[in-house]
Amino acid sequence: MREKIVEYCDDKRFALAQLYLLQSNLLPNDHPSLWSFLARSAQDGGNEAVAHGARSALWNANVWTGQIAIEEARYYLTRNDHKSAAFVLDTVFGDAPEDTDARLLLARCELARIMADPQGGERKLTREQVADLLEGISTNTVEEVMTVVDLLRFAGHYESALERLEGTFEAFPDDVRLRLRKARILEQTGDVLGAILIWEDAVEAAERYRTEGRFKLLGLYQRMDRDDDVNRIVTKLHGSDLRFLERLRLSLVKRQRGVVEALVESLSQGGAVLEEQSHDELIEISEILLDHGFVGLLLWLRRRRVAVSDRVKKVLDQAGYHVGGPREVPDSFDKARKIRSPEFLFPFAAFLDQDPRPAGWPGAVRLPCRILLVNASLKAGGAERQFVEMCRSLIQSGWPSDLIDVALYSLAQDRGHDVFLQDLEKLGVSIFDLSQRKIVNRSLPPSIGTMLSALPVDLRSDIEKLWHLVEERQPKVLHCWQDRSMLSGGIVGIASNLERVVLSARNMSPATRREISLTERQGLYAQFAHEANFAMTSNSRAGASDYEKWLRLEDGAFQTLSNSVDIERFRPDWRKPKEQSEPLCITGIFRLALNKRPLLWVKTVAELQRISDRPLEARIYGDGPLLREIEKMAQETGLKNLVIKTTASNPKELYSRADALLLMSRVEGVPNVVLEAQACGIPVAACDVGGVSEALHQEGKGRGLLLPAEVDPIEAAKAVLEWLPDAVEADPEDRLAFVRRSFGSAAFAARAMQLYSGEVP
Repeated sequence: MREKIVEYCDDKRFALAQLYLLQSNLLPNDHPSLWSFLARSAQDGGNEAVAHGARSALWNANVWTGQIAIEEARYYLTRNDHKSAAFVLDTVFGDAPEDTDARLLLARCELARIMADPQGGERKLTREQVADLLEGISTNTVEEVMTVVDLLRFAGHYESALERLEGTFEAFPDDVRLRLRKARILEQTGDVLGAILIWEDAVEAAERYRTEGRFKLLGLYQRMDRDDDVNRIVTKLHGSDLRFLERLRLSLVKRQRGVVEALVESLSQGGAVLEEQSHDELIEISEILLDHGFVGLLLWLRRRRVAVSDRVKKVLDQAGYHVGGPREVPDSFDKARKIRSPEFLFPFAAFLDQDPRPAGWPGAVRLPCRILLVNASLKAGGAERQFVEMCRSLIQSGWPSDLIDVALYSLAQDRGHDVFLQDLEKLGVSIFDLSQRKIVNRSLPPSIGTMLSALPVDLRSDIEKLWHLVEERQPKVLHCWQDRSMLSGGIVGIASNLERVVLSARNMSPATRREISLTERQGLYAQFAHEANFAMTSNSRAGASDYEKWLRLEDGAFQTLSNSVDIERFRPDWRKPKEQSEPLCITGIFRLALNKRPLLWVKTVAELQRISDRPLEARIYGDGPLLREIEKMAQETGLKNLVIKTTASNPKELYSRADALLLMSRVEGVPNVVLEAQACGIPVAACDVGGVSEALHQEGKGRGLLLPAEVDPIEAAKAVLEWLPDAVEADPEDRLAFVRRSFGSAAFAARAMQLYSGEVP
């Protein structure tokens, strides 16, 4: 019988061999070696069906081997069934297998989980478990390298992923995919210029990646506000033979709503435009439109019998756009194009079918109570430092730390999102990293699920994660910090029917900041401003007024919640008097991004060095996409001995060497660095934008210098040179007293509590 099985397998008659085994009653539980031989032979011979059948028979007979499990897991993965593959591997090898093949396959399973739900919904392994799983694994093919690198990347292990890649470039010098993986990691870690260089090379070297690379470059150059390069890439894309789907993507990247509408209208009219699209392309078009909030355009396509995805159909039906439904399906393209998400969901309370609130709701909230404070991250920035300072101020005012929960959308170490984490941990509050937090019960009430599915993708994930946390912690007050958290937190506040929601902008309006993606959310901001239990705040009167004008609100619709400075943490005695022959240190503390105008700062300080009789040194503390351009500009302008520190966050390190702080931002709210520097007794020169004038001591000999909002570096250097000697010699106590009086912790906490209770005058 064995010889017969071998003969059939040698002749590649695998199905006959399987039938012979069954007819001869040679069952897998009694003769596992014969069935294993058949499985291996069929696998090697390319007959997946028989190989899988033989392995399944062994599995059902409970007589599998490690190799059988590995082959079965591979079979399921080739059919995009990562759940079955993971089940087989877990059953045979456990959660932490020693077998290298099994570990690589488990990595593929986890990667497939992530790709099935990119927003982080379906993940099994924690960040630490991913590192343990991949520890010591050697990779022999490009596919294995990409599996390991991608899983490390998605788990936030960016440095480890880069190390893996660097070791493979020599082994696979001609595979551009590995270098593009490096570009994506550099982009995620903030090295935008490094990513750009790789994509530019790929566009020139590999025609296969030319269109994709240009789209990627377009986004990166827009991120850096490099208009000349944006126009160059757009010209290249327009000059290439773009498919309909790519033209749609280009219009969305450029935020050309009118072009998007024109493209969809042409598609809905049928004819050659529609005939040129495959079914899969039509499905992808509908998914993209849904993710960008073009609900009305999808309604129109569906009405015109253009194929849309099942997800789109479900969303439209659940939202009430179905035969006999409560919403009217538009009968013209003009009506359809005006239906956008999230606006078509307004008012949210009605869409969620919430019961009407009684008159006078919610009334005053009794304090202290459980509060949830939300921010995007704890990266090195003034708003993030202020976020931690807010927690400190509340605790110093007597608020119990065990009643303060803090949620961050990311604390990724490799991306610099945890710079102030240790400071926050010392306060004893509960901290939740929403990017890593596992949601045990992912089920949602039907109304919440329907709302989420109809929202644009940039809101969807944030809202779901925060909603689950709110349901678990049950805060009385939700306080969201900066725009990303404001948008998601505002919707969660309505959906969870919270008693008090405070949304704190930390800068000027998106229109003033020229942040187009946020400007498109104007209706959402305005919706929040009309909620009775919401308080909208800015940290300056200038910022509040700017938001009110943008949203067409009455004066006073935005409250002010000024910054808080812990006076005890910033000490004038850090700075020692200098001899006349010693150089003065001009310091800049800002993100190295276009809005902070670091290149203007470099030109100004270079000119100041040139015209000053006293030697000057220059130091910058900060990180960001313009780092390399700043270094290049320093060389071109002759700025001597510029020191740039990208990781500093300790107050003493930031301020102890400074003799003057120079800030030349294009847009600001109330800059924290201006307050902190003055608390250290340091004179400040800054451009008159946003709330800078409100933050600057402007009396007496030690007053700060208010430069014009738009200033030439030569004129700025002259003004600083004239102001600097008296400012350096002035009594630092005047600056400290100004900060203590206007921005002390006690004043901040008292104002915050007024907002939390609802008793705002």
